[in-house]
Amino acid sequence: MTCPSCQQRITTKVEYKATMRTHVCALAFCMVGLLPCMIIPYCVKGCRNADHYCPECNAFLGTYIRV
Repeated sequence: MTCPSCQQRITTKVEYKATMRTHVCALAFCMVGLLPCMIIPYCVKGCRNADHYCPECNAFLGTYIRV
């Protein structure tokens, strides 16, 4: 893709962020007595949103919201 800020051809840099869904999944594990498993939602990328940035100019390009 081409960065709209710096016009460079790039592959985005991705940062995964915990969301309310991540915290609810961890709480659900805790509530059913699976305390050691409550870290799983924080380790699995599918439970977090992906923020995309340009690796050249660090411009924020968008968020992929996991459903």
